[in-house]
Amino acid sequence: MELSSCERCDKAFIRTAPLQVLCQNCIQLEEEEFIKVKDFLFSHPVANIQTIAEALEIPQKTILRFMQSGRLEIRGATSQVCHNCGKKIDKGSMCPECQALLAREIQQLQRPESRAEPTQETHTSKKSTKFHSKRKE
Repeated sequence: MELSSCERCDKAFIRTAPLQVLCQNCIQLEEEEFIKVKDFLFSHPVANIQTIAEALEIPQKTILRFMQSGRLEIRGATSQVCHNCGKKIDKGSMCPECQALLAREIQQLQRPESRAEPTQETHTSKKSTKFHSKRKE
């Protein structure tokens, strides 16, 4: 736990999670605002960020935070771009293509056979500690 400053109200608070940026009071306030935004979008599905912010008197930054966290998707919202390729996205921080690419790269790194071939010296040292089947000659 560490002392931090709330991004919304600037009050000091003790961070209980590594990525926590809001104090408990502001977390509760944003949760209430999220429900309002979600309800508003249900009855106004084509509303943009500016319309939502003005109608509900909620800061656009808060609505963008909902989108970046993946909790909210606003069709046609152009204020968000993929962190990897720069493509416009409706929610989250990466486009579906970059998410899929990242997932594949992570899977490849987790598979032992996809790792770089060991050098001869490393390979030799591994031979002495592992069992190998004999080749038929």
